[in-house]
Amino acid sequence: MRRCSLRALALVVVTVLMAAIPALVGASGLAVDLDLAPSTEGAGLYEATAQIQDAESGEMLSVPTIVFPKGEDAAKVTSSTPSGGILEFRISISPDDSAVTYAVERREGGDVVASQKATIRLATHGE
Repeated sequence: MRRCSLRALALVVVTVLMAAIPALVGASGLAVDLDLAPSTEGAGLYEATAQIQDAESGEMLSVPTIVFPKGEDAAKVTSSTPSGGILEFRISISPDDSAVTYAVERREGGDVVASQKATIRLATHGE
């Protein structure tokens, strides 16, 4: 049951965030669609997949998937963008499963050209 709650809430909240992000960050912003669920790899592990797009052009920059333990230390994955830039995705979930925080940073030629950070409160059934 927890899987449905986390996934549904994360998708709803991230969808709402995606609608607001381009207006907030301007033309060089990022749009992030986050899918979060408990991992089948073990207890206390979560799996997140982020679809990261350029907010202006709609170009898909990266679709990283990461399995990570709950706790305050963020897990991270770095990938290349189609233009040859670097995209870093970091994510953590609180020890009590109440919130997930992610951050994305896009670098082109060594310069940060876009970044985004969000904390999403996770609800359980009955909240």
